[in-house]
Amino acid sequence: MPNLAAQLELLAHEGTDLVIIDTPPSLGEALLDILRVADLILIPLKPSGFDLLAVGPTLDLVDESRARHAFVMTDANPRAKSTASAREELAKHAPVAPGALSTRDGYRSAVGHGKTLPEFDPKNPGVGEVAALWSYVSTQLRKSARLATNNH
Repeated sequence: MPNLAAQLELLAHEGTDLVIIDTPPSLGEALLDILRVADLILIPLKPSGFDLLAVGPTLDLVDESRARHAFVMTDANPRAKSTASAREELAKHAPVAPGALSTRDGYRSAVGHGKTLPEFDPKNPGVGEVAALWSYVSTQLRKSARLATNNH
């Protein structure tokens, strides 16, 4: 993304507090440009052998960016051994956000209607999972902001 840092600076000057950039994992150098300006990088993955094997190149780019990062477990069964094993393996490389976004049809249905899960089905148990993830993310963003303030 050309001039991403300048675009983000302009947004900040205009009062934007938060920019979320969702990328595919295979953007190569363009992805590294995005990662270098990030305050926090979330790496979502399923607790499966395929995702664990595939995350290596992405993690290499994230490590090269030197940005704060964490894994987020998605499409998971919180009580499954595979989820616990994946969490343990991932924690060797970076923090893992607490909890997990469970496998729920509500997520897919909400997206199909152009809504978030809380908008689409406020009583769905996944709403609590999303709230817990946001709590973690917002705490990490505040830590990043304090680190940036302390480094200037």
